[in-house]
Amino acid sequence: MKTVLEKFLVRKIQEYKGPKRGAKRHIAAALSITTAPRVQIARESKTKPGVVSVWRTQRTFREAVEQMEDEFVEYLKPRILELVRKAHQPVAKKPSEEFSDAHIYSVSVRKKLLQWGASENDPRLNLAVLLTFGSRDAVFDYLHGSLPDEITAAKRLLGKPMTAGGKKRIEDLLDLVEFYRKMVEGRLAQPDIHETIRRITES
Repeated sequence: MKTVLEKFLVRKIQEYKGPKRGAKRHIAAALSITTAPRVQIARESKTKPGVVSVWRTQRTFREAVEQMEDEFVEYLKPRILELVRKAHQPVAKKPSEEFSDAHIYSVSVRKKLLQWGASENDPRLNLAVLLTFGSRDAVFDYLHGSLPDEITAAKRLLGKPMTAGGKKRIEDLLDLVEFYRKMVEGRLAQPDIHETIRRITES
């Protein structure tokens, strides 16, 4: 199964219709929305690392990368919302593999996703984005820091009189936490970035 990142980059690389001499630059810009090292980006775009370094100093190249990042974030949003929705369904026993390579999204992409998650004023979505796309340090600080206190407080609330709707929201939040805990644990077995990038460029 291809991840969301793989599907997006394969499509972006294949849809390029410009001059042949610009194809290498286009591939390099596309791969720059990941944390792939400069040497690998150069190898996969069939150019030299020094050329990639020069491109990175050029405004047009940086703008192309930023546009690609913005498109990827918009491409991700409905899929993240779907993931949050599925987390409440009994069939969602196993976290989605579509985001198994989220750790290789560029820092800029993950920052934009975290800003979006925070701006939506939905604690379920914010939690989903944090645990899926946050840095490992942020994720583990949350899991071992504030999360246990929040779970304890939520369970305490369940023992008090409240509306059925309020109880359902807390139960949903606890289910969501467990779902994403599994997802975070799955990140310990992260796919190799070199293999992921190679699959994308060979598709």
